[in-house]
Order: sequence, then structure tokens, then C-alpha cells
Amino acid sequence: MTHFAKRYHPAFIIVELVSTVKGLFGFYILLFLLKANSTAGWVIWGRYALLAATAVSVLSIFAKWLFNRYELSNKTILFREGMFVKKQKTVSWDRIHSHRSNTTFIHRWFGLTSLTMETGTSGENAQFEFPVITQREKVRILSYLEQKQNRDESKDGIKPERTVHFQATRKDLIKASFTSLSFLAIFPLLSAIYFNLADFFSIEESAESAGHYLLDHVWILIVLFLAAMILSIFIGFVKTYMEVWKLCH
Repeated sequence: MTHFAKRYHPAFIIVELVSTVKGLFGFYILLFLLKANSTAGWVIWGRYALLAATAVSVLSIFAKWLFNRYELSNKTILFREGMFVKKQKTVSWDRIHSHRSNTTFIHRWFGLTSLTMETGTSGENAQFEFPVITQREKVRILSYLEQKQNRDESKDGIKPERTVHFQATRKDLIKASFTSLSFLAIFPLLSAIYFNLADFFSIEESAESAGHYLLDHVWILIVLFLAAMILSIFIGFVKTYMEVWKLCH
């Protein structure tokens, strides 16, 4: 059977351009709007550097679409990348443990999607992505994976049982939520909310100093602290559960 290398859908260019614009948008606001009348040297050179970076990024996007290709066979997926320095990556269907799709609003405009194959390993070869493909192409790619799985299941005429190496208990998930320290991220947000409320209710006018106010209303801090702890632990538990569930499925 003959297999042909394919480029990604031309909308790949638009998806990458939007991503580039999002990344550089803040710099354009700073250098061309907020510093529009500035004659400082760093502003002028910053504008030239920003325009040069934008031009290089745009050319790089077109080069990626033109030279990056993939090829499907019954045993492997071959990715070809690079314009001057050629690079090839090969992943066998045996190594693929799971897959997921991500459809952004730009994908939806064109009726497209993206597909990521996950190998269950870490590092550079942890996942392989088809960033912009049609729904039909997605079905075609997954059909190769399904055929491989069906061949494995039919070797002995029975479906192989899945081996469970580890099953997390609720105690393990709670422990992981604490050890990840992710629940601490809510306290800077809580602090910002508190001081914004302080400004809104004019706390300075009702007490001689912020210190006196905190001492007089320490129960508010205790309630907020406990509420923040409960909320952050719950969020950490859900996040950890989802990560463990993804690894185990």
C-alpha cells in the first residue's frame, strides 16, 4: 500500500498567526500606544526589534506549513519537519496510549480540529500533535489506531485484560492535594480581594490605622482564611483527581 506525506490544513497559518498576535499584543500596546510619544532609545529600538520578531514569526509560520508533513502507515506515524535542517520523528501505533482533541474558536470557524497522540512517556516524545486537520482526517488517523488495537485483541481470540498497577484511594488523593501545594495559590488572590474591599468600604476612615482595623476585626480574617483553605483544598482535590484519572485511563 502506498502512503503519501500530507501537509496540515492551510488554516494552520491562520491559527499560528493568531497565536503569534496574542503573544506579541502586549508589546505592541506598550511600545506603539502607551509609549507613542516617547523618544527614549529603548522604546525606539524596542519597536524595531518587535517588528523584526513579527516578520520572522510570520515567515516561520509559512515555512512550517510548507515543509512540515506527516505520513501514516500501518505500523508508524512519520513526522517530517524543518526547512534547512531536516528532522524526522517516528512513533509506532504500539506506543500510543491515548489521544485527545482540542477545538479552538478558530478551528470551529473552519470546521477543523486538532489531535494529540499521547505515548504515556515523558520528554520530547511524550506526545505528537496534528495541530490543524479536518474532522474527516481525524477519523482517518484514528482508524489506523483502531485497526492496530483490533489486531492486538484478535491475536488470541480474546480481549486482553487491562492490568491495574495502581489505584488511588480517596486518602491518597487528599494527601496528593496537600503535597502538591497547589492550594496555596489562592492566598494572593484572597489578599487582592480583601484590600480591594478595604478600599471600597473606606476602612481608613473608620479606624486609626489598618493595623487597628485588622485587630478589631480579626474574626473576619479567620473566617476568610478557613473559607479559603476549604475552597483551595477542594480545588486541589478536583485537580489532582482529574490528573490521576487521566493517567489511569
